[in-house]
Amino acid sequence: MTFCRVGGLSSVKYKWSKTSYDFHFPPPVRKGIYAFIWPYVESFLFKWSEKNEKEFEINGIRRFKYNGPIWCHFIKESKAVSSIRSWIYTDTEYLEDIFRKVKKNDRHQLTDRDFFGKQFIQDPYKRGLCGGVPMSKDHLEVYIEKKYLGRIRRE
Repeated sequence: MTFCRVGGLSSVKYKWSKTSYDFHFPPPVRKGIYAFIWPYVESFLFKWSEKNEKEFEINGIRRFKYNGPIWCHFIKESKAVSSIRSWIYTDTEYLEDIFRKVKKNDRHQLTDRDFFGKQFIQDPYKRGLCGGVPMSKDHLEVYIEKKYLGRIRRE
């Protein structure tokens, strides 16, 4: 599967704060990298710091292929083996099928909103293809643990 991220492909050690948990932070394990399923990038998740914004200006978005264990937020659509907070543990072998279900559910959610009517929405994450404002992509974020980063292949 193809993924992308802003920043390097080396492991990052994330600091955990026991007082402030939200949907995205902290990651399920301390060491690893955040990424997105290509081409669905939610820019506000990497543009929140000057360091990340500078990295984006210099290197842009890095695309890479990865197959192996992965953490994602698709709790409803998957049959999770393990979960931590809003993260579920799965494998890229199943992620494509799970992502198809997520995309279908998001497409139906947009269709059910009155201001879109009952038109067919081709891609719920792209402006114009969904009839207006697209669905947020922040739940498409994934996390790869440090011990599996050797499986990454640059494109």
